[in-house]
Amino acid sequence: MSTTPSTRQVDLAPPRPTGLAYLAVAAGVVAVLLSFVAWDWFDWGGVVLGLPVGAVALVLGLRARREGARAMGTAIAKRGLTRVYGGGAWLIGSAVS
Repeated sequence: MSTTPSTRQVDLAPPRPTGLAYLAVAAGVVAVLLSFVAWDWFDWGGVVLGLPVGAVALVLGLRARREGARAMGTAIAKRGLTRVYGGGAWLIGSAVS
């Protein structure tokens, strides 16, 4: 029989946001800027450049949320999702009309 008590350590500190969360914020900001500014560069520029970067922001936001930065990851995932849906809706609407 062992005389040492078994204790578990509980970490009460909230998890710190990783660098991935900040990378997701940067991708979200770039996606919004590209989706507006790129229309001046060439036709369909906002869709061609903003949509893929928005998808990257969505994926990075979901990964940051899973790694502990829940609030920041959720916000950026929503931003990326709006860019993907906005660009996709524009693409479908232009193809139909």
